[in-house]
Amino acid sequence: MAILLAAFVAGCAKQETGADIKTHLRTGQAFFEQGQFNATIIEARAALQIDPNNEEASVLLARVQITLGAPQAALALLERIEGTTLGYFETLSEAYLARGKFASALLLVRQHADVFKQDPVKVELINGEARLGLRDVAEARAAYQRALKIDPGNVDAQIGIITVVTLTGDLEGAEARLKKLLETHPESVDAFTLLGAVYVRQGRYDDAESALTDAVSRMPSTDRFTRKRVVLIQNLIRLLARQGRSGEALFYQEMLADAFPNAEGMRDKMSEVI
Repeated sequence: MAILLAAFVAGCAKQETGADIKTHLRTGQAFFEQGQFNATIIEARAALQIDPNNEEASVLLARVQITLGAPQAALALLERIEGTTLGYFETLSEAYLARGKFASALLLVRQHADVFKQDPVKVELINGEARLGLRDVAEARAAYQRALKIDPGNVDAQIGIITVVTLTGDLEGAEARLKKLLETHPESVDAFTLLGAVYVRQGRYDDAESALTDAVSRMPSTDRFTRKRVVLIQNLIRLLARQGRSGEALFYQEMLADAFPNAEGMRDKMSEVI
């Protein structure tokens, strides 16, 4: 009887543990979608304390790390477990891309084609971004075209194609395509960011500033600065400094300094640039 009772208690504890993990993951995912990254981290780590090898919790935490600009930490987290799901491999590929390991991302897709085939558009987006990183413009274009053949309205693939057009020097064509895209997707941060880059190449700095400001204003509200927001603001600071508009540049620099109070010398370094 004692043995049966002990087994029953152990079984109940195991069920409760599993339920706790699911609760942490469900709550963490909700926080992530709301841009509450601190709370997401807490929930993901709570799940990992219960089960250090939990794949879903590892993926959730890695997604936060990638979003906040720590792809190396995401890689270390994901590579220590043997994932099996599409979510795991897609997140791992995103970590490789964010880390600049483009060949590794391509290899991952090839080695796990049986899993990636569940999301053929994502496969081509990974291929396109990796090929761009490797400066293989022709293959990047082909990948994005394949993605658009599957999903003609895919914004990421359209941005990819326009990036290729920009890199080939057709700045007027890129500008026209971006403006057309923004007519149907006026909240696209990536479209405004790329438009700003096109304007910079054209020497149209006032227009570039306007596009980058639009991009920053359309970033979703989050409790911590994402890597994308930081890069956008840094580019805007450099552009304003280039125009001799030091006061406005310092305004954005103060914004970054307030977001990263432990970044010693940030204000001084930017003052030197300006």
